[in-house]
Amino acid sequence: MIGLLEAFRRLMDNVRPLPAEAVPVTAAAGRVAAVTLRAGSDVPGFDRVMMDGFACRAADIATATPTRPVTLRVTGSLAPGHVPQGGPGPGEAWEVATGAALPPGADVVVPVEETRRHGTVVRVLRALPAGRHVAPRGEDVAAGVVLVEEGEVITPAAVQALVAAGVIVVPVRRRPRVLLLSTGDELRPVPAVPVAGPRRTPFAPDQATAIDLPLPAPFVYNSNAVALAAALGEMGLEVEEGGVVPDDPDALRLAFATALEADADVILTTGGVSVGTRDRVPHTWRELRVRRVLGRIDVKPGGPFFAARARGKWILGLSGSPAACWATFQVLVRPFLLRLAGRSLTVRPVVDVVLAEPFPKASGHPRLLWARLGEDGPPYRARVVTGAGGRLTGIADSNGLLWIPAGTPPLPAGARLRALRLDWPEDRDDLDDLLAGADGPEPCKPCPPVPPAQDRASLPDRSLPRAPFPGDLPPAVAVVGLSGSGKTHVIAGLIRRLRARGVRPVAIKHAAHGFDLDRPGTDSQRLAEAGAAAVWLVGPGEGAARLQVPKGGEDAAAPDDPRPWLEAAAFTAWRLEGRPPDLLLVEGFTRSHLPKVLVGRGRDEPVPGGVIARVPERPGEEEIDRLAARLIDLWSLGNDEARPGPAGHRPVDTA
Repeated sequence: MIGLLEAFRRLMDNVRPLPAEAVPVTAAAGRVAAVTLRAGSDVPGFDRVMMDGFACRAADIATATPTRPVTLRVTGSLAPGHVPQGGPGPGEAWEVATGAALPPGADVVVPVEETRRHGTVVRVLRALPAGRHVAPRGEDVAAGVVLVEEGEVITPAAVQALVAAGVIVVPVRRRPRVLLLSTGDELRPVPAVPVAGPRRTPFAPDQATAIDLPLPAPFVYNSNAVALAAALGEMGLEVEEGGVVPDDPDALRLAFATALEADADVILTTGGVSVGTRDRVPHTWRELRVRRVLGRIDVKPGGPFFAARARGKWILGLSGSPAACWATFQVLVRPFLLRLAGRSLTVRPVVDVVLAEPFPKASGHPRLLWARLGEDGPPYRARVVTGAGGRLTGIADSNGLLWIPAGTPPLPAGARLRALRLDWPEDRDDLDDLLAGADGPEPCKPCPPVPPAQDRASLPDRSLPRAPFPGDLPPAVAVVGLSGSGKTHVIAGLIRRLRARGVRPVAIKHAAHGFDLDRPGTDSQRLAEAGAAAVWLVGPGEGAARLQVPKGGEDAAAPDDPRPWLEAAAFTAWRLEGRPPDLLLVEGFTRSHLPKVLVGRGRDEPVPGGVIARVPERPGEEEIDRLAARLIDLWSLGNDEARPGPAGHRPVDTA
């Protein structure tokens, strides 16, 4: 019997994404990209008119005022979808409509409201700079920009960007095909009910009454299979339900042998994987000469498990107990299947939680507890689901799985734990943060309760000494949001777009709960533990610094002032590249006074410092394009002269 972390690693190390297949871009939504998809050209491929009005030369109208307008001759017109034949010369203007290509020779569009038309001439009432009311070539999609990363699910918004960029065929991963088999003499299939409609059912089409059809003892409905099929379909997999197999050796052998001939990538079974006399699933598979990969796991619930390979197929066996079945599905089977489907992110977010009520049981073995997690955090309040209304209703009410290491005593209210957040999208590809220390020689203990605010306020200052920096810091903006909302996705997208426009950003990741730069036993880890103020890891073309920050106590919280870290990052970039960076992109530091970009839903409490922009969770390419343009415009990034940021948000003010 092995630990959960080792089981996860062994399973994930053995799985590879399915082969790629080409699909029309119109059928690509919901599929997993098999390669990174980039725009081959600018969209639009021309400078575009953004207002109905007159296209002309900015130099010709430089002196225009309402009292002394400039008169231009109207020598042409242009509508969207038409190729310009010529363009305005000096002292001339063309009448243009929104969406049309900017005619050659023009560099500004004067809105109709700022003009007075008189026959073949137009009087311009206001001077406008070059580029005003003109969308530059590539505003919608810039050539070379990443539209979809390999391993990402292609969203409808991404499909729009792909179509706009002229991508008509997309390489995607083939959808995994899963065959579901349930074992157990007590199981009965859910009765088929015809769809409501004329001559198809005795029920009225508008009937809104639930219909109960209970089973007599000792039978139960095969609810595991129905729920698993729904979950697999929601993940984008193809599912075939193979029905119920009795707990009979011959019946099991025949069903499993038939399944091995099926057109499936995975055979997923429920029931019969424990150690009882009627738990014959692993034994039957071994009789069919499969290659065993995993067996029983040291965790409750969910310990009974089986994984094997045969004839190019994967065989996975889950417990028949709903609590155990679903726990193992969430922590092992779901990530495995997502990896098989080609997804780069396979594991739900790991969050810090605090128990709302005591948990009175000591844990001799590692435990996974179903829990209801609150929205206000971190840490998020966690209420362990007791199943007072029934075990299945408790699971249905849960949106998290708490991890309790072996050897943990009864826990009081306020105890700190870690949990898998089941109602948020995947944001990682391992369970290390959840199960840290789970397979080590010492049991991982729950984190102590957070010190009260008055105790934290008295802790010694932990800020870094300020690095010498030439002048004011570059502009800085914090990208904030809940775990799993896509903050890293936003920052990575911004970096690509800013670099494409000549802006040099520096990224700072705020790991509020700490991090491990090195694995135990490495030379750099030993140097850091010996007390070095800084340890630099230097390799060909890159390096990393590990700085030791004085701590005010074991439980001291990280400071909310990011300025020392911004100075250190900007100073390092300046010394290495010979010039300061143009922008500091910070992930986190929600409570700082930096101007902020809020990703997804906000917290209940107000965000200090103010929000200058909002984007949805896991935003599409267009949202990130607009955000990058806003930041560039806000601080005149890429220009020789920087202008102040928004009122109340000076780019250099992080105090």
